[in-house]
Amino acid sequence: TILFYSIWIAIDADWNPADRLVDAPWIFQFAEHLFCTFFSAEWVVRFAAYRQKRNTLYDAWFIFDTLLVGLMVAETWIMQ
Repeated sequence: TILFYSIWIAIDADWNPADRLVDAPWIFQFAEHLFCTFFSAEWVVRFAAYRQKRNTLYDAWFIFDTLLVGLMVAETWIMQ
């Protein structure tokens, strides 16, 4: 999925004429929402897999993914 998203970022940078997501053509909006939904769902599944949720505070990769997903959610769904 990360590979597809990397390719999509290149396509978006080259072909999307809009500066903001709400002004972009529907295909760019759809793809951004799709990727954001997928990465958020992946984060929820990883969080649910921990028996003790506080252990997420000690997993550096989980903290990194939390930061990335949080920034993506903020950019896609909150700042619009």
